[in-house]
Amino acid sequence: MYRSTEEVIGGKHYEKATMILAFALAVPVIAPAAESEPDLSSDDTIAYEIKRLPADNLYWDDLQIGLKSVELYQEKSGHKYFPYLVLKFDVSDLSDDDIYWLTTRDESALPALNAYMFYSSEKDKADYENFELLKQYTSGDELVNIYTSFTGYRYPLDDLELSGNIDLRQDDGKTKSYNLWVNNHMMGKLTARVKDVSEMTEEEESERQDGLNNKMEDLKSIYGY
Repeated sequence: MYRSTEEVIGGKHYEKATMILAFALAVPVIAPAAESEPDLSSDDTIAYEIKRLPADNLYWDDLQIGLKSVELYQEKSGHKYFPYLVLKFDVSDLSDDDIYWLTTRDESALPALNAYMFYSSEKDKADYENFELLKQYTSGDELVNIYTSFTGYRYPLDDLELSGNIDLRQDDGKTKSYNLWVNNHMMGKLTARVKDVSEMTEEEESERQDGLNNKMEDLKSIYGY
């Protein structure tokens, strides 16, 4: 069943639903890196800048992870535009167990990977707004993460900017933090065209729909609509 972003948040409990969605910020994902000398460091954190794509030198202890692509999308749903982000990572160096501990949050342990992704749009007066993880899945040697925001905007999001940091907690308790800027005129040189969601692959669109359907079911279980 095809579902639009507007449909997910368009019920009678829209305000309560969007408040809940706004708090769903801390989500696991992986990121790229052109890693040379640290840009910033503290006792527990070493920060690096992501300078090129694709990148294959993000390290979680002795395991190597690569970022293959960063893709920005928008969906016109009803009278509003909604942003989307797709990150694709090469996890061919990781076993199934590694991927579990990299991405899973449960009662006994936090995932090794925590990402904080934000978007801005001057046209729509969006400034450093939260991207929420909608769906995460593996496909072959890739880990794919699809993000969205349930805030709709009046104008097309073709000026979308992306910023964020991806934290990888090492076994020694220290954290490597990888900073990412895309389409940012002040920071970094990475760029990405903002595409329509109709340009997603068939697999990506299927997973996006699954994520939206799951979100709708979550809201129904809370509010009964």
